[in-house]
Amino acid sequence: FLDQARLRLRRFCQALRAAAGAGHFDQAAAEIGFGPAPQDPLQPFTIKLPGGELRIEGKIDRIDTCQRDGRLGLCVIDYKSTKRTFPFGRFYHGLELQLLSYLLVLIEGYRTAGQEAEPAGALYLPILPEVTSHDALPPAEVLAGTGPAEEAAVRASGLLSSAWLAGFDGGVGAGGKSVHYGFGYKKSGELNQALSRGVVSPTEMKTLLG
Repeated sequence: FLDQARLRLRRFCQALRAAAGAGHFDQAAAEIGFGPAPQDPLQPFTIKLPGGELRIEGKIDRIDTCQRDGRLGLCVIDYKSTKRTFPFGRFYHGLELQLLSYLLVLIEGYRTAGQEAEPAGALYLPILPEVTSHDALPPAEVLAGTGPAEEAAVRASGLLSSAWLAGFDGGVGAGGKSVHYGFGYKKSGELNQALSRGVVSPTEMKTLLG
């Protein structure tokens, strides 16, 4: 079991390194708490109610940032054991609010510090790779965890702002798709909706946060 854990960790770190090299987002912080405790860098998320207020406290697994053309993009990442996609239906009914609550907390934190930032992404990142069945054994480098297939095995999914796609993975051209994030393009250069179900426009992202 320990050997398996080591192998999974090594492959996961390889995937993180490959994703970081594909774009311009860099990890800015990890395990950032928001709440009333003195050690929490961010304030709790407060919602005004008729009889008082609701304060939400928690901890953000990871925060990535990107500076481009004088703009600051923010992305929150929540580590999960297995692959997850953004649950639009559950979000609509108020049953799954975690990721966007994190993003709201972060944007408000930057605003309080006097810096305006744009919501670029809210992602789940699976620690365990996706499993695919094959009739034959994969190449030796894949079994050893050194092949390109291992880098593609861990893919972040969730919400991405279309304005920041090149910041996440700048190597995706017409007719291609990202191996690290859930988006791709048609040969015409337009966004391929079938490959980009979690991609929303900046206006749509603002509406979701609202």
